[in-house]
Amino acid sequence: MRHSRSRSFKTLIPLLLLVLVVSTLAGFFWYQEMRYGSLIQEKMPGGSTPFIIDVEKGSSIGQVAKQLEEKKLIPAIDAFLRYAREHGDDQKIQAGTFSVTGGLTIPEVLDIMTGRTKPTRSRVVIREGLTIREIAAQLTKEGLISAPEDMYTCIESSCDFSAFTFLPPKKNAQYAFPYSYMEGYLFPDTYFIEIDTFTIEGFLTQMLKNFDTKVVKGMKKEIAASSYTLEDLVIMGSIVEKESRPRDDQSIVAGILWKRYENGVQLAADATNRYIKENPLDPIYQVELVSSNPYNGRKVKGLPPSAISNPGLASMKAAIQPTASDWWYYLHDNNGVIRFARTENEHERNKSLYLR
Repeated sequence: MRHSRSRSFKTLIPLLLLVLVVSTLAGFFWYQEMRYGSLIQEKMPGGSTPFIIDVEKGSSIGQVAKQLEEKKLIPAIDAFLRYAREHGDDQKIQAGTFSVTGGLTIPEVLDIMTGRTKPTRSRVVIREGLTIREIAAQLTKEGLISAPEDMYTCIESSCDFSAFTFLPPKKNAQYAFPYSYMEGYLFPDTYFIEIDTFTIEGFLTQMLKNFDTKVVKGMKKEIAASSYTLEDLVIMGSIVEKESRPRDDQSIVAGILWKRYENGVQLAADATNRYIKENPLDPIYQVELVSSNPYNGRKVKGLPPSAISNPGLASMKAAIQPTASDWWYYLHDNNGVIRFARTENEHERNKSLYLR
């Protein structure tokens, strides 16, 4: 009898173990399903400022998920990947730049990444050194305005920017274009805009406020210590922006240009001539170099009537705090390396050595 009970108990052990394993697995899978259901509906904390997600052509769903998790836009990679694969979104994510805010669920993030939902906010990157013409062309290309003329008209007449007292006089017969008074004051930066409520006046106001913050107020002491007006500094900063490269010592370039200005020598900066050309990349012809156009820095002494680009902070700092040197001339060789010279003969020698 004892042996019979013992044998019965022994046969029960595997069964009990099996029940335990099955129960554990069932519990685990139940927990995973509950966790998954919770994760796909979880809204990650975050404000309204969007994060930028760049998806290159050929990127895997895993690479996209990693970016989203690093920026805390999804609660877990595994839940994101599972939902995307179950709904076929792993093959629908498009290449491009996406603006994603916090406070979204995994399905909502995927709606944006697959193009099912258009984002309400977008990023506009204005690079250093762009002109008003180039900014207007960019906004047109990005579908924010109908045509460049919309921006020109706003600057020239239809919008009110009188609150920005640092702007130079609106009217000047020597300006290259009617909108040139605002050239130089549209601060280059990354801007986030509300797509549905975008207006060109609002966007330009945002850029002018940024200039006020970063330059007028941010460099107030340095500007006050300079012997030049803000208008002159902006014009010089715009020339330095166009005449130098990121790896150049921009303060030395600014120092050369200020020295030439102060000594009554033509700036001879071809960037000023290019500003008035229909296509700035076109060659500068001899007839343009001998003209009396106020933007012809080869003939006319002094600064041009307006800025010729919208300079970044580095170029503005260089114009405000230039570095003195023995140099009077500079050029960029065929490899983009800047070559300085003390005399015109040295400069001509540099041309022979580095430009031919």
